[in-house]
Amino acid sequence: MCTSRLRSWPARLALLIAALAGPGCGPSLSTSTETERDEIGAAVPVTLEVPEPRAGEPRPLTVRVWAAPEVRARTGWRERIVDEVDYASQFLAQLVGIQLEVTEIKDWDRRGDLGGARAELAATDPGAGAAWVIGVVDGPDKPTAAQVALGESALLGKHVVVRAWGDAVETEVLAARVAGVKPAARGEVLGAHRRHKQAVVLLHHLLRSLGAITETDPAWLMATAYAPSQAGLSDRNRAVVQLGADARVRSADAAGAELASAMLGSIEASAWGGWVERDHDDVVIQLRAIIDAARAGKAASDVPTEIYDQFQRAQALARGGKLAEAAAELEPLLAAYPAQASLRLLDCELALRAAPADAALPDTALQRCRRVTALAGGDARPHLLLAGALAAHQDKAGALAELAAAEPKVVASADPPRGWAALADAYAQLGALSLAERAAINTGRADHPIALTARTQRVRYGVTPGAVAPADEGELVAAVRGALELIYKDKLAEAAKAIAAARKRWPKAAGPGGALCDLELRKNRIAQAKAECERALAIYPDASWPRYLLGIIALRGVTGGAKLDPGLAHLRGAIASDPDLGQAWRALGKALARGQRDAELAQLRIDYQARFGQALE
Repeated sequence: MCTSRLRSWPARLALLIAALAGPGCGPSLSTSTETERDEIGAAVPVTLEVPEPRAGEPRPLTVRVWAAPEVRARTGWRERIVDEVDYASQFLAQLVGIQLEVTEIKDWDRRGDLGGARAELAATDPGAGAAWVIGVVDGPDKPTAAQVALGESALLGKHVVVRAWGDAVETEVLAARVAGVKPAARGEVLGAHRRHKQAVVLLHHLLRSLGAITETDPAWLMATAYAPSQAGLSDRNRAVVQLGADARVRSADAAGAELASAMLGSIEASAWGGWVERDHDDVVIQLRAIIDAARAGKAASDVPTEIYDQFQRAQALARGGKLAEAAAELEPLLAAYPAQASLRLLDCELALRAAPADAALPDTALQRCRRVTALAGGDARPHLLLAGALAAHQDKAGALAELAAAEPKVVASADPPRGWAALADAYAQLGALSLAERAAINTGRADHPIALTARTQRVRYGVTPGAVAPADEGELVAAVRGALELIYKDKLAEAAKAIAAARKRWPKAAGPGGALCDLELRKNRIAQAKAECERALAIYPDASWPRYLLGIIALRGVTGGAKLDPGLAHLRGAIASDPDLGQAWRALGKALARGQRDAELAQLRIDYQARFGQALE
C-alpha cells in the first residue's frame, strides 16, 4: 500500500541515524550518542506527510519523462529520476489517490535552463496517451529556492519541466547544515535533501497543473520558495487538486468547462487568506475564461456550426502529433470554406510543424501562413505562430519582425494583457531582453516574472540599455556568461580572448568590462581589476557584477570599523540592482559578521530568508 511506502521514508532516516551516528564500519544505535543522533536528525529534511490519507487503491496515471543531455551526463541519473518521481507519487497516492507510472524515460536533445523549455517539450512530445510529460533540464548554476526558477507548469496543462539537482551548488548550500554530521553519514543526508527537494519541486508544479494556487505559508508545498521544512498541502488546495486529479483519471486531456466550473466553485466557496492574492486572481481569471469560452458555444465561434465537430477533430489530431491525419481531416473543410480564418490558422500551424527542422522554412509553409494574415488582419496569432517557427529554424531577424507586426494587433485586441504575455514569452525565448521586459510590463504587471528575469539578466551581464540591438542582447549575455565560466574553470587565456572579442563587438556594453574585472582579480592584479570595474560602472551604473566585485576589492584586508563602509556600500548597491545575486548577500553577511555589526547582520538574515527561502550561512 502507498501509505506504508510513504511512511517508510522516516523509518529509513531513523535507521540512517541509528546506523551512522556511531563509530566504526558497523555501528549501531547502542554505540551512538544522543547528541550524534540529534545532529543527524536536525540535518535531514522533514518527511512529506498527508494527515488524512485517501482511502482505497491509488489510480495509475501514465507519465513520460524526457531528460536533457546535462542530466544524462551524471552518474545514476536514471535511478535518481525514478527515485524522485516515486517519492512524489507516494505522496499523491495518499493525497488524491493517484499513482504516477513512468512508462518511458527518453533522451531530450535540449540544452540550457528553463527559458522556453515547456514550449519546446510540448513541441517534442504533445503528450498523446500520457497524463503528464515531464522534462528534466540542467540544475541551477547558483543557489535558489524560488519555485519559478526551479520548474514550470501551467494550469490544467500536461507538460511540466523541472530542474535537476545541482550537486555542487546544493552541497555548498547544505555545507553548514551537515557540518556536524559524521563524514560517513553525510552522503545519505545529502541524498535525503536531494530526494526531498526534487520531489517537492516536482509536486509543486504537478499540483499547479491540477489547479493548486500558491500559498503564503512557507511550510506548504505550494509556497513560492522551497524549504526543507515543507511537508504537505493545505486543505483548501487539496480540495481543488482532488477535482483536477479525478478529472485527469477520467481523461488525460481533461481541461473543460465542467472541470473549470467545479474548481471555481471550490475556490470561491469561502474566503481564505492563505492563497497568494495575485496568483489566486490569475487562476480565477483563467478558469472563468475556460467557462466563458464554452458558454459562447459553436454559434459564437467563427467556424461554421456544421463543420465545427470535424474542425475539433482536426485540432485534437494536431495536438496529438498526428499531423498527416489532421491535414486529411482539415483538407475538405478548406475546400468548402477557403476564406475561413480559423481553418487557415490551423493549416498554417500544420505547415509549420511539418517543416524539416534542419532547413529554412519552405516558401509553401510561409505562403500558407501569409494567407491567414490577409484573412484575419487584426489577429496576432499567425504572427506568433510564424515567429516561433522562424526562431526554431534559426531565423531570429524574421521572428522579431513577426513579433513586431503582432504588437499593434495585440494592442487592438479584446484581451491585450494576454497578448502581451505571449509576446513577452516569445521575446524572452529569442533573448531580446529589452523587448521582453517591455512586453511583460505591458501586461499590467510590473512584477511579471519575465520582466524580473529580463532585468536580472540585464544588470548581471551588463547589457547596457540602448547600447545593444535587441536581436543581439541574448548573444551578449551568452558571451559574458561564457567568459565568466572560462574564468571559473581557470582557462584565463581563453577567457581573455572571449572578453576581447565581446568588447570589440559591443564597445558600449558594461558586461565584458565586468568580466575583465573578474579576470584581473583572479590574477591578483587588484589595481587593474578596480579600474575595469569602475569603467564598467561608468558605462552602466546598475551593472551588478562589477559593483559586487568592487565590494570584494574594497573589503580586502579590512577587519572592521569605518573602513568597512565603502565595501559594504558596493555590496548593498549590487543587491539593490540584482536582488537574486546570492554572492553579494553572502559576502555582505561575512563582512558584517567580521565587523561585529550584529543588528545589521540580524536584519540581513531576515531579508535573506525571505528572499531565498533558506538561512544565510
